Amino acid sequence: MKTKSSHEHMAKPVSASQVKLCLPTQKGFLIVQLNEVLYCEAQGNHTIFRLLLNRSLLVTRPLFDYEQLLSGTTFLRIHRSFLINILHVRQYLRGEGGSVVMADGSELEISRAKKEFFIQNLRQLLTY
Repeated sequence: MKTKSSHEHMAKPVSASQVKLCLPTQKGFLIVQLNEVLYCEAQGNHTIFRLLLNRSLLVTRPLFDYEQLLSGTTFLRIHRSFLINILHVRQYLRGEGGSVVMADGSELEISRAKKEFFIQNLRQLLTY
C-alpha cells in the first residue's frame, strides 16, 4: 500500500497568502505564511528560511524536502543551494547563469543549468 507524502495532502491555494508552513524549531514550531518566505538556503542537511523583516530560521530538514513540498507554488529552485519565492525577486542580473536580487537586497546566484528554467517560470508566473 502506497503512503502519501506530506506535500500530497496540501491543497494548492489560490494565492501564497492562503498557505501556512509549520517549521520545526528547538522550542516547538513556527507557523509562517508562504508569502513571508523570501528564500530558502541549503546548509548541509539543514535549511535556512530567510523571512521578511530580516528574520531567519534554521530547520533540520534538507532543502530538497522543501523543494518537493513547495512544488507547484511560487517557489523555484535556481541553484543547488537556493529555493526562491519568485514573488520576492526584485531584479535579474545577467551573467553566465545570472543572479537575482531579492526584496531584502540579497543577491543569489542562478546556476547555468537552471537559467532557462528560471526565465521560463518567471514569464509564466509574473506579468510584465
